[in-house]
Amino acid sequence: AVTTPVVLTNTATGLAKVELRDFTETTFDLTLTAKNFADVPYTYNVDTTVLRDAIASMGGKFVNVTTSSSRSTSTVTAPETITVPARGETNFTVTVDISTDGNIMFLGDTFVDGFVRLTHVGDTLPDIGIPFIGFYGDWGQLPIIDGLWTSDNFGETYYDWGGFLFTNPSTGGLSFFVGDDIYLTPGTDAGEATGRTSMMPLLSFLRNAENVHYKVLDEAGTSIRTILTEQFARKTFLNGGRANPYRIISRANWDGTLNGEVVPDGRYTYEITANVQGRENQTYEMPVVIDTTAPVVTNIEYDAETRTISFEAMDEYAGLNVFMFVADGELLDDVVYGDDEETEYSFVLPEAYADAGKVE
Repeated sequence: AVTTPVVLTNTATGLAKVELRDFTETTFDLTLTAKNFADVPYTYNVDTTVLRDAIASMGGKFVNVTTSSSRSTSTVTAPETITVPARGETNFTVTVDISTDGNIMFLGDTFVDGFVRLTHVGDTLPDIGIPFIGFYGDWGQLPIIDGLWTSDNFGETYYDWGGFLFTNPSTGGLSFFVGDDIYLTPGTDAGEATGRTSMMPLLSFLRNAENVHYKVLDEAGTSIRTILTEQFARKTFLNGGRANPYRIISRANWDGTLNGEVVPDGRYTYEITANVQGRENQTYEMPVVIDTTAPVVTNIEYDAETRTISFEAMDEYAGLNVFMFVADGELLDDVVYGDDEETEYSFVLPEAYADAGKVE
Protein backbone atom coordinates (compact mmCIF):
# COMPACT_ATOMS: atom_id res chain seq x y z
CA ALA A 1 0.00 0.00 0.00
CA VAL A 2 1.03 3.59 -0.63
CA THR A 3 0.57 6.26 2.00
CA THR A 4 0.80 9.99 1.53
CA PRO A 5 0.35 12.92 3.91
CA VAL A 6 -1.22 15.06 1.17
CA VAL A 7 -4.43 14.38 -0.78
CA LEU A 8 -5.69 16.13 -3.89
CA THR A 9 -9.40 16.73 -4.49
CA ASN A 10 -11.87 18.73 -6.55
CA THR A 11 -12.46 21.93 -4.58
CA ALA A 12 -16.14 22.09 -5.56
CA THR A 13 -17.07 18.52 -4.64
CA GLY A 14 -14.35 17.18 -2.36
CA LEU A 15 -14.01 14.16 -4.63
CA ALA A 16 -10.83 12.80 -6.16
CA LYS A 17 -12.04 13.47 -9.69
CA VAL A 18 -13.26 16.34 -11.87
CA GLU A 19 -16.29 15.78 -14.07
CA LEU A 20 -16.48 18.52 -16.69
CA ARG A 21 -19.62 17.07 -18.33
CA ASP A 22 -20.14 18.51 -21.81
CA PHE A 23 -18.98 21.99 -22.72
CA THR A 24 -18.67 24.19 -25.79
CA GLU A 25 -16.16 26.74 -24.55
CA THR A 26 -12.56 26.20 -25.61
CA THR A 27 -11.15 26.81 -22.13
CA PHE A 28 -11.98 25.26 -18.79
CA ASP A 29 -10.64 25.56 -15.23
CA LEU A 30 -9.72 22.79 -12.83
CA THR A 31 -9.91 24.24 -9.33
CA LEU A 32 -8.20 21.83 -6.94
CA THR A 33 -7.39 21.55 -3.26
CA ALA A 34 -4.27 19.92 -1.81
CA LYS A 35 -4.73 19.09 1.88
CA ASN A 36 -1.83 18.27 4.19
CA PHE A 37 -2.36 16.05 7.23
CA ALA A 38 1.28 16.21 8.37
CA ASP A 39 2.98 18.59 10.81
CA VAL A 40 5.43 19.88 8.20
CA PRO A 41 4.81 21.71 4.91
CA TYR A 42 5.44 20.06 1.57
CA THR A 43 6.19 21.52 -1.85
CA TYR A 44 5.11 19.85 -5.08
CA ASN A 45 5.68 20.36 -8.79
CA VAL A 46 2.47 20.65 -10.78
CA ASP A 47 2.28 18.62 -13.98
CA THR A 48 -0.80 18.40 -16.21
CA THR A 49 -1.41 15.92 -19.01
CA VAL A 50 -4.28 16.56 -21.45
CA LEU A 51 -5.49 13.72 -23.64
CA ARG A 52 -7.91 13.56 -26.55
CA ASP A 53 -9.55 10.77 -28.50
CA ALA A 54 -7.35 9.34 -31.21
CA ILE A 55 -8.61 10.13 -34.71
CA ALA A 56 -8.69 7.66 -37.57
CA SER A 57 -10.01 7.72 -41.12
CA MET A 58 -12.50 4.96 -41.87
CA GLY A 59 -14.30 4.75 -45.19
CA GLY A 60 -13.47 8.36 -45.97
CA LYS A 61 -14.81 9.57 -42.62
CA PHE A 62 -12.87 10.89 -39.63
CA VAL A 63 -13.98 9.09 -36.49
CA ASN A 64 -12.98 8.82 -32.85
CA VAL A 65 -11.06 5.70 -31.96
CA THR A 66 -12.44 4.94 -28.54
CA THR A 67 -9.87 2.25 -27.75
CA SER A 68 -7.03 4.70 -27.22
CA SER A 69 -6.20 8.29 -26.45
CA SER A 70 -3.54 10.65 -27.70
CA ARG A 71 -1.71 13.46 -25.97
CA SER A 72 -3.30 16.78 -26.73
CA THR A 73 -1.44 19.93 -27.76
CA SER A 74 -3.75 22.05 -25.61
CA THR A 75 -2.20 24.96 -23.74
CA VAL A 76 -2.05 24.57 -19.96
CA THR A 77 -1.69 27.47 -17.54
CA ALA A 78 -0.89 26.45 -13.96
CA PRO A 79 1.55 27.24 -11.13
CA GLU A 80 4.86 25.45 -11.50
CA THR A 81 4.88 24.52 -7.82
CA ILE A 82 2.59 24.69 -4.82
CA THR A 83 3.41 24.54 -1.13
CA VAL A 84 0.92 22.95 1.22
CA PRO A 85 1.27 24.22 4.80
CA ALA A 86 1.40 21.87 7.76
CA ARG A 87 -2.08 20.79 8.80
CA GLY A 88 -3.43 23.09 6.13
CA GLU A 89 -4.51 23.20 2.53
CA THR A 90 -3.72 25.04 -0.68
CA ASN A 91 -6.18 25.82 -3.47
CA PHE A 92 -4.90 26.29 -7.01
CA THR A 93 -6.32 26.44 -10.52
CA VAL A 94 -5.22 24.76 -13.73
CA THR A 95 -6.58 26.37 -16.92
CA VAL A 96 -6.72 24.30 -20.11
CA ASP A 97 -7.13 25.93 -23.53
CA ILE A 98 -8.05 23.31 -26.15
CA SER A 99 -8.23 25.82 -29.01
CA THR A 100 -4.54 25.20 -29.69
CA ASP A 101 -5.26 21.53 -30.49
CA GLY A 102 -6.16 21.45 -34.17
CA ASN A 103 -7.40 17.88 -33.99
CA ILE A 104 -9.99 18.69 -31.34
CA MET A 105 -11.09 21.80 -33.20
CA PHE A 106 -11.35 19.90 -36.49
CA LEU A 107 -13.26 16.91 -35.22
CA GLY A 108 -15.39 18.41 -32.45
CA ASP A 109 -17.77 16.26 -30.42
CA THR A 110 -14.89 14.52 -28.69
CA PHE A 111 -13.79 13.57 -25.21
CA VAL A 112 -11.10 15.58 -23.47
CA ASP A 113 -9.53 14.02 -20.41
CA GLY A 114 -6.28 13.79 -18.50
CA PHE A 115 -4.59 14.10 -15.12
CA VAL A 116 -3.13 16.74 -12.84
CA ARG A 117 -0.17 15.26 -10.95
CA LEU A 118 1.75 16.58 -7.99
CA THR A 119 5.35 15.34 -7.66
CA HIS A 120 7.20 15.98 -4.40
CA VAL A 121 10.12 18.38 -4.82
CA GLY A 122 12.23 16.34 -2.41
CA ASP A 123 11.31 13.13 -4.27
CA THR A 124 10.65 11.36 -0.97
CA LEU A 125 6.86 11.24 -1.15
CA PRO A 126 4.73 9.42 -3.70
CA ASP A 127 3.14 11.30 -6.57
CA ILE A 128 -0.50 12.21 -6.14
CA GLY A 129 -2.93 13.02 -8.91
CA ILE A 130 -6.52 13.61 -9.93
CA PRO A 131 -8.22 12.65 -13.21
CA PHE A 132 -10.56 14.87 -15.20
CA ILE A 133 -12.84 14.15 -18.13
CA GLY A 134 -15.34 16.09 -20.22
CA PHE A 135 -16.95 16.16 -23.62
CA TYR A 136 -16.27 19.03 -26.02
CA GLY A 137 -19.54 19.49 -27.90
CA ASP A 138 -23.24 18.99 -27.24
CA TRP A 139 -23.71 15.57 -25.67
CA GLY A 140 -27.42 15.59 -26.46
CA GLN A 141 -27.05 16.23 -30.18
CA LEU A 142 -24.93 13.28 -31.23
CA PRO A 143 -27.19 10.90 -33.18
CA ILE A 144 -28.76 8.05 -31.26
CA ILE A 145 -30.08 6.18 -34.29
CA ASP A 146 -27.85 5.56 -37.27
CA GLY A 147 -28.85 6.69 -40.75
CA LEU A 148 -30.54 4.27 -43.15
CA TRP A 149 -28.91 2.66 -46.16
CA THR A 150 -32.25 2.82 -47.97
CA SER A 151 -32.94 6.54 -47.54
CA ASP A 152 -31.37 9.83 -46.48
CA ASN A 153 -34.25 10.66 -44.13
CA PHE A 154 -32.37 9.72 -40.95
CA GLY A 155 -29.13 11.46 -41.92
CA GLU A 156 -25.65 10.05 -42.45
CA THR A 157 -25.10 6.35 -41.85
CA TYR A 158 -22.16 4.65 -40.18
CA TYR A 159 -23.14 0.98 -40.20
CA ASP A 160 -25.04 1.25 -43.52
CA TRP A 161 -27.69 -1.19 -42.33
CA GLY A 162 -30.85 0.56 -41.17
CA GLY A 163 -34.16 0.60 -43.01
CA PHE A 164 -37.78 -0.54 -42.96
CA LEU A 165 -38.81 -4.08 -43.84
CA PHE A 166 -41.77 -5.85 -45.40
CA THR A 167 -42.51 -9.54 -45.95
CA ASN A 168 -41.75 -10.33 -49.58
CA PRO A 169 -44.24 -12.93 -50.92
CA SER A 170 -41.90 -13.95 -53.73
CA THR A 171 -39.17 -15.05 -51.32
CA GLY A 172 -41.04 -15.61 -48.10
CA GLY A 173 -38.41 -13.51 -46.35
CA LEU A 174 -37.94 -9.88 -45.39
CA SER A 175 -37.05 -7.18 -47.91
CA PHE A 176 -36.24 -3.49 -47.54
CA PHE A 177 -38.36 -0.60 -48.71
CA VAL A 178 -35.97 1.53 -50.77
CA GLY A 179 -36.52 5.24 -51.25
CA ASP A 180 -37.38 8.36 -49.29
CA ASP A 181 -41.09 7.48 -49.13
CA ILE A 182 -42.81 4.23 -48.19
CA TYR A 183 -46.01 3.20 -49.96
CA LEU A 184 -48.44 0.84 -48.24
CA THR A 185 -51.63 -0.70 -49.59
CA PRO A 186 -53.06 -2.52 -46.55
CA GLY A 187 -56.28 -4.50 -46.87
CA THR A 188 -56.01 -4.87 -50.65
CA ASP A 189 -55.23 -7.73 -53.04
CA ALA A 190 -52.38 -5.68 -54.48
CA GLY A 191 -50.95 -5.22 -51.00
CA GLU A 192 -51.10 -8.92 -50.27
CA ALA A 193 -49.51 -9.74 -53.62
CA THR A 194 -46.58 -7.37 -53.11
CA GLY A 195 -46.25 -7.63 -49.33
CA ARG A 196 -46.60 -3.88 -48.94
CA THR A 197 -49.16 -4.07 -46.18
CA SER A 198 -46.93 -3.16 -43.24
CA MET A 199 -43.55 -1.68 -42.32
CA MET A 200 -41.13 -2.78 -39.61
CA PRO A 201 -37.98 -0.88 -38.53
CA LEU A 202 -34.52 -2.39 -38.60
CA LEU A 203 -32.25 0.05 -36.76
CA SER A 204 -28.70 0.51 -35.59
CA PHE A 205 -28.41 2.35 -32.27
CA LEU A 206 -25.22 4.37 -31.92
CA ARG A 207 -25.93 5.25 -28.29
CA ASN A 208 -27.96 4.07 -25.32
CA ALA A 209 -31.35 5.75 -25.22
CA GLU A 210 -33.42 6.50 -22.14
CA ASN A 211 -36.71 6.46 -24.05
CA VAL A 212 -37.64 5.55 -27.61
CA HIS A 213 -41.13 6.23 -28.96
CA TYR A 214 -42.47 4.82 -32.23
CA LYS A 215 -45.48 6.80 -33.46
CA VAL A 216 -47.64 7.52 -36.50
CA LEU A 217 -48.52 11.11 -37.39
CA ASP A 218 -51.21 12.29 -39.77
CA GLU A 219 -50.59 14.78 -42.56
CA ALA A 220 -51.06 17.69 -40.12
CA GLY A 221 -48.30 16.30 -37.89
CA THR A 222 -50.67 15.18 -35.12
CA SER A 223 -49.86 11.91 -33.40
CA ILE A 224 -52.65 9.39 -34.07
CA ARG A 225 -51.04 6.23 -32.76
CA THR A 226 -48.21 5.20 -30.45
CA ILE A 227 -47.04 1.81 -31.66
CA LEU A 228 -44.34 1.13 -29.09
CA THR A 229 -42.45 2.78 -26.24
CA GLU A 230 -39.06 1.41 -25.18
CA GLN A 231 -37.10 2.36 -22.09
CA PHE A 232 -33.35 2.11 -21.72
CA ALA A 233 -32.73 0.83 -25.23
CA ARG A 234 -29.17 -0.46 -25.56
CA LYS A 235 -26.84 0.70 -28.28
CA THR A 236 -25.73 -1.73 -30.97
CA PHE A 237 -22.90 -3.87 -29.66
CA LEU A 238 -20.85 -5.76 -32.22
CA ASN A 239 -19.09 -7.89 -29.61
CA GLY A 240 -15.99 -8.35 -31.73
CA GLY A 241 -18.00 -9.27 -34.80
CA ARG A 242 -20.07 -11.91 -33.01
CA ALA A 243 -23.22 -9.75 -33.00
CA ASN A 244 -25.12 -7.94 -35.74
CA PRO A 245 -24.80 -4.14 -36.05
CA TYR A 246 -28.60 -3.77 -35.97
CA ARG A 247 -31.77 -5.11 -34.43
CA ILE A 248 -35.24 -5.68 -35.85
CA ILE A 249 -37.91 -3.99 -33.74
CA SER A 250 -40.78 -6.32 -34.60
CA ARG A 251 -43.06 -4.81 -31.94
CA ALA A 252 -42.85 -1.47 -33.79
CA ASN A 253 -44.41 -2.93 -36.94
CA TRP A 254 -47.19 -0.75 -38.38
CA ASP A 255 -49.83 -2.36 -40.58
CA GLY A 256 -51.51 0.86 -41.69
CA THR A 257 -54.32 0.58 -39.16
CA LEU A 258 -55.75 2.64 -36.33
CA ASN A 259 -58.06 0.98 -33.80
CA GLY A 260 -58.17 -2.11 -35.96
CA GLU A 261 -59.25 -0.30 -39.13
CA VAL A 262 -57.15 0.71 -42.13
CA VAL A 263 -56.53 4.46 -42.02
CA PRO A 264 -57.91 6.62 -44.84
CA ASP A 265 -55.74 7.07 -47.91
CA GLY A 266 -53.29 9.90 -47.48
CA ARG A 267 -49.86 10.96 -46.32
CA TYR A 268 -48.59 9.96 -42.91
CA THR A 269 -45.30 9.99 -41.03
CA TYR A 270 -43.69 7.14 -39.12
CA GLU A 271 -41.89 9.03 -36.35
CA ILE A 272 -39.24 7.77 -33.95
CA THR A 273 -38.14 9.96 -31.05
CA ALA A 274 -35.26 9.04 -28.75
CA ASN A 275 -33.27 10.78 -26.04
CA VAL A 276 -30.21 10.23 -23.93
CA GLN A 277 -30.71 10.74 -20.21
CA GLY A 278 -31.51 14.30 -19.24
CA ARG A 279 -31.58 15.60 -22.81
CA GLU A 280 -34.21 16.58 -25.36
CA ASN A 281 -35.66 14.16 -27.88
CA GLN A 282 -34.08 13.54 -31.23
CA THR A 283 -36.62 13.00 -34.01
CA TYR A 284 -36.39 10.66 -36.99
CA GLU A 285 -39.14 10.66 -39.61
CA MET A 286 -40.08 8.45 -42.54
CA PRO A 287 -42.89 9.64 -44.87
CA VAL A 288 -45.53 7.00 -45.51
CA VAL A 289 -48.26 7.03 -48.16
CA ILE A 290 -51.37 4.90 -47.65
CA ASP A 291 -52.99 4.18 -51.00
CA THR A 292 -55.72 1.55 -51.20
CA THR A 293 -57.42 2.98 -54.28
CA ALA A 294 -56.48 1.67 -57.72
CA PRO A 295 -55.35 4.12 -60.40
CA VAL A 296 -58.13 5.58 -62.54
CA VAL A 297 -57.81 4.94 -66.29
CA THR A 298 -60.23 6.80 -68.58
CA ASN A 299 -60.77 7.92 -72.19
CA ILE A 300 -59.35 4.78 -73.72
CA GLU A 301 -59.20 4.97 -77.52
CA TYR A 302 -57.71 2.78 -80.24
CA ASP A 303 -56.53 3.94 -83.65
CA ALA A 304 -56.55 0.84 -85.85
CA GLU A 305 -54.58 2.54 -88.61
CA THR A 306 -51.60 3.30 -86.37
CA ARG A 307 -52.32 0.50 -83.86
CA THR A 308 -52.12 3.15 -81.11
CA ILE A 309 -53.88 2.87 -77.80
CA SER A 310 -54.30 6.22 -76.07
CA PHE A 311 -55.66 6.76 -72.58
CA GLU A 312 -55.62 9.00 -69.53
CA ALA A 313 -54.54 7.78 -66.10
CA MET A 314 -53.98 9.20 -62.66
CA ASP A 315 -53.37 8.10 -59.07
CA GLU A 316 -53.75 10.60 -56.26
CA TYR A 317 -51.19 9.23 -53.79
CA ALA A 318 -48.82 6.47 -54.78
CA GLY A 319 -48.47 7.64 -58.37
CA LEU A 320 -48.16 5.53 -61.50
CA ASN A 321 -45.27 3.15 -61.96
CA VAL A 322 -45.78 1.13 -65.13
CA PHE A 323 -48.55 0.10 -67.54
CA MET A 324 -48.48 -3.46 -68.87
CA PHE A 325 -50.61 -4.77 -71.70
CA VAL A 326 -52.21 -8.14 -72.40
CA ALA A 327 -53.29 -9.09 -75.93
CA ASP A 328 -55.53 -12.14 -76.31
CA GLY A 329 -54.36 -13.37 -72.91
CA GLU A 330 -50.65 -12.92 -73.59
CA LEU A 331 -48.57 -10.43 -71.58
CA LEU A 332 -46.62 -8.19 -73.93
CA ASP A 333 -42.96 -7.38 -73.39
CA ASP A 334 -43.37 -3.68 -74.13
CA VAL A 335 -44.53 -1.41 -71.32
CA VAL A 336 -45.29 2.27 -70.73
CA TYR A 337 -43.80 3.93 -67.67
CA GLY A 338 -45.79 6.31 -65.53
CA ASP A 339 -44.80 9.91 -64.93
CA ASP A 340 -46.03 12.05 -62.04
CA GLU A 341 -46.16 15.04 -64.37
CA GLU A 342 -48.26 13.32 -67.05
CA THR A 343 -51.88 12.17 -67.31
CA GLU A 344 -52.04 11.25 -71.01
CA TYR A 345 -50.34 8.13 -72.36
CA SER A 346 -50.16 6.11 -75.54
CA PHE A 347 -48.97 2.67 -76.60
CA VAL A 348 -48.33 1.27 -80.06
CA LEU A 349 -49.52 -2.30 -80.30
CA PRO A 350 -46.90 -4.58 -81.89
CA GLU A 351 -47.72 -5.43 -85.49
CA ALA A 352 -48.02 -9.12 -84.64
CA TYR A 353 -51.02 -8.28 -82.47
CA ALA A 354 -52.73 -5.89 -84.89
CA ASP A 355 -55.69 -8.26 -85.21
CA ALA A 356 -55.93 -9.15 -81.55
CA GLY A 357 -59.50 -9.67 -80.40
CA LYS A 358 -58.96 -8.31 -76.91
CA VAL A 359 -56.35 -5.97 -75.45
CA GLU A 360 -56.18 -5.12 -71.76
